[in-house]
Amino acid sequence: MTSHPCAARPSKGSSKNSKNMALNDGATAIAMAKSEVLVREYDRERDMEAIEKLERSCEIGTGKGFSIVTNMMGDPLCRIRLFPLHVMMVAEVAGGEGKELVGVARGCVKRVATGLGGDDGGTVAAGYILGLRVSPLHRRKGIGSKLVKSVEAWAALHGARHVVAAADATNAASRGLFVGRCGYAPAARLYILVQPLADVRPVAAPRSDVRIERLAVEQAAVLYKRRFGGEPLCPSDVDAVLNAAPSLGTWVARFTGDGSDGAWACMSLWNTCASYRLQMVAPPPRPAGGGGRALLARIAAVAPTPPCMGGAGAGTPRGATCGEFGFVLAYGIDGEGDAPAVRALVRALWALAAVAARRVGAECKALVVEAAAGDPVARHVPRGRRASRVDDVWLVKAGGGAAALPAGRTRRRFVDPRDF
Repeated sequence: MTSHPCAARPSKGSSKNSKNMALNDGATAIAMAKSEVLVREYDRERDMEAIEKLERSCEIGTGKGFSIVTNMMGDPLCRIRLFPLHVMMVAEVAGGEGKELVGVARGCVKRVATGLGGDDGGTVAAGYILGLRVSPLHRRKGIGSKLVKSVEAWAALHGARHVVAAADATNAASRGLFVGRCGYAPAARLYILVQPLADVRPVAAPRSDVRIERLAVEQAAVLYKRRFGGEPLCPSDVDAVLNAAPSLGTWVARFTGDGSDGAWACMSLWNTCASYRLQMVAPPPRPAGGGGRALLARIAAVAPTPPCMGGAGAGTPRGATCGEFGFVLAYGIDGEGDAPAVRALVRALWALAAVAARRVGAECKALVVEAAAGDPVARHVPRGRRASRVDDVWLVKAGGGAAALPAGRTRRRFVDPRDF
């Protein structure tokens, strides 16, 4: 066993001191190696304050671009509570003042389509790992792996035959954890388009040849199940998604008259402001360049400097913070028809989405889209000059003898807004 790297070198000839120092160094190394990492389920009374502190340290500690503080509005489970089966695991280590919470991972189990068909209706129970966080001071110590395995074990106990996770395509550490150490395989590539709401211009006069109608939940569910129900990872409980409180509705757009060839497009909206809020902190000056960021940081990176997403003068101090803000997610974007017609219909729905987002309230500052890379319909969503694209990778791990899900087979996906 090698000595502790911070240990002083003994002077030449002092064999007794050298031996004692080596013993001390060995004891230090053994103590560090045996530092127990306990992973357990979240306890509100014990963990609430520590988790809020951890979330802040993980976002602000990156030092790249704008930093984000997540306000969970007093409920760390807010982003998974809509799943009937959900859990939050926390990791803690012994410190000088007792145990310190150093990591967290949220998870859920739901039924999703396999894309394979079969006697079970082509669905399977799958676990999802959401919101994995490890304190910047405790990374590269295997804590992330322990949290991942704990959620996997919990999901397996609840019947999950696959586990799904997502990673920023530019985040080598995250991909290394899931693919390199935990045995996940890429299943799909998606992108996230973020556009400040201030950049979406209101439509003075809607096109007279476009008719937009809101679908009833039952109609929207039938439409999505017919269009996406057989695609890998499409949730089986689309009805529950559309009936959830954050859902703002589903709209379909068509042309009036006889020359439209039956072209149509649809879009659903999800109000994240009802679940959590974000706060932006301006970065210190740094050289140009830099790597990828987590999703929430990218939401702020396309925005002006504080005041939040509202613009500021040249004198805005670095390190200033903005007020809390939320965003509306557009999902379920689909349609049929020739490209120019579908493009016009999607743009009409995007203008409607901006109106709905503004009605949410002053805290809503952005419109966000998540879609499969190469999606032939979602590509028609307008992109303002400050829009930003983030590339994501969905990763899947099969367990218990389950067949691997098809990878990269389709360009269209129904993105479950509860996963966001």
